[in-house]
Amino acid sequence: MGVSAYNRSVCVYPINKFGDRCLLVETICQIDNNLRCQNGGQCIRADEYMISTRKFVCICPKGYIGDRCEIVDNKIILSFQKSIVLSQSIFIHFIQVINNSAPMRTTTFQTISLTKNSLIVYLSQPFHLVFIELLNKIYYLAVIQKTYEQSTTINKMINPSDRCRHIN
Repeated sequence: MGVSAYNRSVCVYPINKFGDRCLLVETICQIDNNLRCQNGGQCIRADEYMISTRKFVCICPKGYIGDRCEIVDNKIILSFQKSIVLSQSIFIHFIQVINNSAPMRTTTFQTISLTKNSLIVYLSQPFHLVFIELLNKIYYLAVIQKTYEQSTTINKMINPSDRCRHIN
């Protein structure tokens, strides 16, 4: 609780409270037995000053997207063959091929446990190709899908034969 320039109470409120003194209880997220957000999503009352007709917002857990966390993200499980020397951090490049347009690339930076030799990546954007880039500029082609499929699980073992050759 704080005080504004006009000597009025300002409440930095917990998730389910609002009002000048944080005494009012918000019920929008309690309606329907708290089924506003699915798959373990957290319901947050929307700010009354936001330009939106929505009364609440869902914060989705990893692996889910959508207004109510109702859509399962793509899940990519990558394992590396033991002969591949890994760095602790890698880049994963997702390429979406678009007809009559330049391809779109999304890149994520991931750390990998050297004891596990595998990692799980979640992605909500469409993609057709996945490349793994090690920090020493070595690339591996991990996934090719001609047609994008939403909410799928892809399990891929990266082998030395998946390594991309240098073009120089």
